[in-house]
Amino acid sequence: TDYFCIPAKTLVPFLRNIRLNTSEAQKASDLLQNWDYVLSPTSIEAGIYVMWERNIYQEAGRRFIPDALKRLISLQLYRILEWIENPELKFGENGNANRDLFLKETFESAVNTLKEKYGNDMVNWKYGQEKYMHVELKPLIYPLLNNAQKEAYAIKAVPKGGYNNTVNATSGWEKQTSGASFRIISDLSDWDKTLMINTPGQSEDPRSPFYSNLFPIWADNEYFPAYFTAGKIKENAYSLTILKPVNQ
Repeated sequence: TDYFCIPAKTLVPFLRNIRLNTSEAQKASDLLQNWDYVLSPTSIEAGIYVMWERNIYQEAGRRFIPDALKRLISLQLYRILEWIENPELKFGENGNANRDLFLKETFESAVNTLKEKYGNDMVNWKYGQEKYMHVELKPLIYPLLNNAQKEAYAIKAVPKGGYNNTVNATSGWEKQTSGASFRIISDLSDWDKTLMINTPGQSEDPRSPFYSNLFPIWADNEYFPAYFTAGKIKENAYSLTILKPVNQ
């Protein structure tokens, strides 16, 4: 459940000494200075930071990967952070100044992108919103379904925090497309204290109450009891299915 962003802790302090050209960019920078570096789904700062990091990653690839290799390799974020912390490695003789200009341009570009996508009001830049980094699950057969079936199988998107560089790892660009869907915490001293989570539910049938009931619980990083003993299972069972061979 850890959404703390270690790369942000490295990058954000560099903005303190960078003079930005627009009041919107400066306001966004000021917000980050008081941020806790947590990519929570309701965080405006997280929305600003992730867009900036994307720009840094893309621009570093354009600048530092030779044209002949651009389709063959990509940069690792930790390497880009190393170059930013040690600007003499990649930013030339005037390393500090060139590095700061690189960070300034990518940050101002990120703010412009956020304005274009989500409007001028920073309230709409929240990280986990439907248009930004949210989770929407669809079955693999979804493209083959008719409209009525799609409506039955559709699960409303929910906000979700984190990204590929947080302990609670997810991935995706405009929306999260992968992440830990199944988790289990087993208590070996008392198996009935075991907790687990899955998503969106334990049933593949959209008519079942258990088709998507776990989705909001999972999105909030919560768990449910996974009982092991017969008594606990019977006590909490919703229904019981008995299978009988036809010849008996």
